[in-house]
Amino acid sequence: LGNLANRVYVFAEKYFDNTVKEPGVLSEYSQEILSQAYAICDEIKISYASFKVRNSLKLALDVARIGNKYFDETKPWVTVKDEKSKAEETIFVCAELLRILSIVFYPIIPTSMLKLRTMLKSSADFSWKDLQEKKFRKEATLQKIEPLFPKIDDKSIEKQIADLLAKSANSTSNVPEAKAEISYDDFCKLDMRIVKIVNAEKIKKSQKLLKVKVDLGNEVREIVSGIAEFYKPEEIVGRKVLMLINLAPKKIMGVESKGMILAVHDESDLSLLSPEKDLPAGSVVS
Repeated sequence: LGNLANRVYVFAEKYFDNTVKEPGVLSEYSQEILSQAYAICDEIKISYASFKVRNSLKLALDVARIGNKYFDETKPWVTVKDEKSKAEETIFVCAELLRILSIVFYPIIPTSMLKLRTMLKSSADFSWKDLQEKKFRKEATLQKIEPLFPKIDDKSIEKQIADLLAKSANSTSNVPEAKAEISYDDFCKLDMRIVKIVNAEKIKKSQKLLKVKVDLGNEVREIVSGIAEFYKPEEIVGRKVLMLINLAPKKIMGVESKGMILAVHDESDLSLLSPEKDLPAGSVVS
């Protein structure tokens, strides 16, 4: 896409005073190229309507490939010397392909397509309706010719890699270190089950604690959980979560807590751990 825009517009600037004109009669090959492009655009419209954006992108790139192939095969840099009208026809057809490309690519890369339209000096004429009616201008004047996309050199790539590595290093530095190893026998002592939360309420005089009743399948227990800053009581009732059930009871804010609901958290958020499938309360985690 960038290559097609650059070579066509620079050629028009150099040999045709920034002007693109429609020839009196298009050759059979030029008509075939435009027909192919319009047919692909019909497919793109259907693809967008089905939310198949990746396929729309692939089809749009096919139009750009057709344009580059047409430019290479018609050789305007040769015909401009002795048959200038043929070179002018090539530039017109390619400019028309760029016009329709600016429409079909707009939902994906709008900023670049607005830049492409500005160079064609026709921003107001680009719409899906315009595309469907297969209208193109008899003449257009180009302006502000410049590369559509910046060239990416090795230094730019090296800088991007260095930035990514630096971000990666910073992100891993915040990860807590692993705790000391435990034996398999120590792990076997942990009794973790899936439980269903049947009731939850805030504990007075505490902003962080909830009093939660959970169903273990064969009994209902009461525990205290420090999740009040992240969950409202009504948000967790009915949920199935993971719980360590053989933690020694501990009295917290006047409530005897018999177990611990498991959660994952970082500096700013917390998430309860829930089973992927709807397993019964009391199921053992192993």
